[in-house]
Amino acid sequence: MYNMILNCYEAIARAYSLDLKLDNDTCVAMEKVMRPKIVHWELTEARKRMAIFPYPAEIIRTNPEELWVPVVVVNNNIHILPGIPRLFERLITLLRPRFDRLVDEKGGMGRYYRVQVATKLPEGEIAPYLSGLQKQVDKKNLKIGSYPKWGATEDGTRVVVSVVGRDQDDVKHIGDQLVDQIEGRILNPLEAIDHGDAKRELP
Repeated sequence: MYNMILNCYEAIARAYSLDLKLDNDTCVAMEKVMRPKIVHWELTEARKRMAIFPYPAEIIRTNPEELWVPVVVVNNNIHILPGIPRLFERLITLLRPRFDRLVDEKGGMGRYYRVQVATKLPEGEIAPYLSGLQKQVDKKNLKIGSYPKWGATEDGTRVVVSVVGRDQDDVKHIGDQLVDQIEGRILNPLEAIDHGDAKRELP
């Protein structure tokens, strides 16, 4: 853990020609959190090295009473988080309002929208139409994906077609078009989705 964190901070500092500086507030937070948990815990020089960050940087303390590890932000948009999965996930959740605000400040750039249309028609029957539609919307940076169900569901759905893109109006328009052309119905209304969901759906 020590080398991984240290090397990450060093690499970012080197990439942006920044200095490295010991953050005393992080040392204090580390000692406050760890000393009650571990008998004979001491703030050693090796542990202090985990509080050496690129400088200048923004230091975000999400929950200093429980988490001594801060989020270090370089260049206003590079967020450095620890690689421990449980801690990483917790920090991402705590930072979600910040990320949403950053997206809004940039006019929604980077945000994706999705609409899903369910149909009772088999995938083989609608595939030619979907392929042609994809070619038509390529220039609008929309992606269309079809997800067949193994056997019809209780409501008869055999395929769910997903439309993903950055322009809210374009996504909605194609969703409405699909409803008409593949005898579909809106399964999920237009929704904003995060980058992870978008990447999973974009071919």
